[in-house]
Amino acid sequence: MKGIIHIFEIVIVALVMFIALFQFTYIPRMEADWPRTKLYLEGWDILFTLDENGVNWLDPSEVQSEIRDILNKTNIQFGVKVKGVPPSGISVGCICSSSEMTTLQSILTNLNLNGESIRFDVSRIRPSNISFSHRHDVIFLWDYDIGAHRAEILNFLEEGKGIVEVRDLTSGDIDPVQSDIFGLVWNNSLNPNTNNIFFTSSTATPESYTVYKYFHHIPNSSGQTYPKPYYFQNFLSSGERVWQKDNDTKRIAMMQENSGTPACIINHGISGGFGRTAWLSGLDSLEEDERVLIKSLILWAAGDEFDVVESDILTDIAKLSFFKVLDQDMYQPIEIELTLGYLY
Repeated sequence: MKGIIHIFEIVIVALVMFIALFQFTYIPRMEADWPRTKLYLEGWDILFTLDENGVNWLDPSEVQSEIRDILNKTNIQFGVKVKGVPPSGISVGCICSSSEMTTLQSILTNLNLNGESIRFDVSRIRPSNISFSHRHDVIFLWDYDIGAHRAEILNFLEEGKGIVEVRDLTSGDIDPVQSDIFGLVWNNSLNPNTNNIFFTSSTATPESYTVYKYFHHIPNSSGQTYPKPYYFQNFLSSGERVWQKDNDTKRIAMMQENSGTPACIINHGISGGFGRTAWLSGLDSLEEDERVLIKSLILWAAGDEFDVVESDILTDIAKLSFFKVLDQDMYQPIEIELTLGYLY
């Protein structure tokens, strides 16, 4: 009997040892992702080295040349994006007549802002055949009704595009497009007068503050910029009573002194969390300051990021970014994002 028990003990011990060895055999091996780690180390070295050497992150040719020199004779591909700045190339579609098109082209002259060279490409969209082509970054219109294009506009804005309209509105003009897309309602309690118009923006309202910041740093035709604070001569029509539909005063970028009547209302995150729109009360004489104002609104509507070097990486392996502040012309925090991957 004792012999049988002893045999059972041996069998049990052997079974336990077998199970333990079996489990240890299937413990997953920890493998270091060296290719990814190497790319991250390479990426941080590129970012810090170029920044220390004073590279202009907003100059596509300079950035591309410098990084290519560093990655010479490697199979590493890259892309660079900057956030916090307008695109360097802005395509504007103008819903306008031939003469209005000429006026807008004279307003949208190329400029250099905080070290970034910004160019505008303006093309005409006939009012008789209104469309919202995605090849444009911004659609601009004067006094034209776009109420029949709501679905097309929402699709356009969902791609991160922008719309700027400069027109006087009446109560009958507040349709679903003006209400839902531009964020406007009619408010009969407003009493516009002939007082000056000013920016309401502050650093607590980053979107409208960006318009304000652009206006004060974009030079006019004489090469000068406008001092702060600045007051526009009244350009509201006597019966204009437009208000922000959600009572969101952060989206009222400009208003009239004393009466508090809005002269410019902006909207953003409209379609799927994307898209920007701006309504500006109609301008008759187009004074020099008003021309700079239009340019500022279009610059804002174009968005706040662009590909300095467009990435053609099929699968990015490493994405790194760091923040810095530009202050050549104005205070401008930006984020520089570097994406790296292997060609093969």
